[in-house]
Amino acid sequence: MAENKIWVRICFSVLVFLVVVWGCNRADRADYLQGEETEQAVLQLNNPNKLNLNILEIGDVRYTNADFVHYLTVLAGADAAALEEESVSRLYDDFCDEKVLLAGASREGLELTEEEKHDYLDRLQRDIPPEEAVLLDNPRSRQVFFDRLLVEKHQSGLSKDIKITSKEIADYFASNKREFLRSSRVRVSQILIKTDHEAVEILHKVRGADEETFRRFAREFSIGPEAGRGGDMGFFEMNQLPYEMEKVIFSLQTGQVSDVFASVYGHHIFRLDERLEAKLMTEEEAAAGIRARIVDRKREEVLSAYLNELRQNLEWKTQVENLPFTYRRKSNE
Repeated sequence: MAENKIWVRICFSVLVFLVVVWGCNRADRADYLQGEETEQAVLQLNNPNKLNLNILEIGDVRYTNADFVHYLTVLAGADAAALEEESVSRLYDDFCDEKVLLAGASREGLELTEEEKHDYLDRLQRDIPPEEAVLLDNPRSRQVFFDRLLVEKHQSGLSKDIKITSKEIADYFASNKREFLRSSRVRVSQILIKTDHEAVEILHKVRGADEETFRRFAREFSIGPEAGRGGDMGFFEMNQLPYEMEKVIFSLQTGQVSDVFASVYGHHIFRLDERLEAKLMTEEEAAAGIRARIVDRKREEVLSAYLNELRQNLEWKTQVENLPFTYRRKSNE
């Protein structure tokens, strides 16, 4: 959910730029694109003569460099100008694939219902700052998201009948057991104190005491975010905590309390609550993860086959010679 919110915020901050640029007349747009605010004008598209060149045709639909700038900037934001030509070439491939899939959805007569659009806009409005929500009133801005939603709906329909058998799960587990080897983990609690003097005083009271005493002191004195849980930080594997902190925590015995450990956050007193050794998951424990892996693989196969069918049957062509950068074909082409 957090990643979705970040993505939506990036999209809308970029669309502010797009609404301004594409809303200008052609002369004003050329001047605006020459400004530093456009992050080097996004891949040298400050040449107004290139903005309206066709770069993809699907039936009667034409897509220009301006459309690709829109797509690219939504995906990459301010980093678009710094992308290597190889990366931009792959994003152009993705752009073409998305538009072909959009044509496939249209061929199948697939549309978004008004209810789907309404629900989607409601979700966006909940996830973006109020000052940016005004962009949803702009038809072009809305259409960007509706197109992507329609492609996702189409892809979901294509893969809805995927079935996974118990034999497939068993075979995957037997052939990929290394994936299901759980690393050793420790459950740790802490009392976080501002000053060393206070931490030492508390250490004397909790060292050798039972778990409930430690948790009581954590709730009363710790300034850590987990204080309300009695200091319980949860489970950690190696390399999930700062190195010096891990050295202290993983050296403890179950139930043992550490010396005071100083960090930028304050002064920590750690308690090792539980240690789980490395073990191989059972097939039953791994089944849900295996099912998700196989579904993802089959979905990719279905979508790849469908995309190839569209490429063979639709009237379409790319015009890479009109792109404002040197298009790099995939190495396997």
